[in-house]
Amino acid sequence: MKKRPKSGLLAGMYEFPSLEGHLSERQVLDYLKEEGLSVLRIEPLSPSKHIFTHKEWHMIGYAVKVDELAEKKNQSGMIFAEPEDVKEKYPVPSAYSAYLYKILS
Repeated sequence: MKKRPKSGLLAGMYEFPSLEGHLSERQVLDYLKEEGLSVLRIEPLSPSKHIFTHKEWHMIGYAVKVDELAEKKNQSGMIFAEPEDVKEKYPVPSAYSAYLYKILS
């Protein structure tokens, strides 16, 4: 998880790590490696679309399992949380509901 900025769209809520554009599986793996994470598995998820009143998001996602939660190496502000904590402590916008199920199931 990652906390969104204090201002702007979905201010102060939590999101899954996201990058601009539609990245390939290889690009996602490279990014995670740069963040110091050791990936055990990556699984493409179905594309999703969310329509705001003034903006439309077209998203693709990947479910990623990492070997260790190396928060010391991680410089991007990611938060590693158990599914129960995601559900109870981290407000996730409905824009991500298409991917939230993967965490909670």
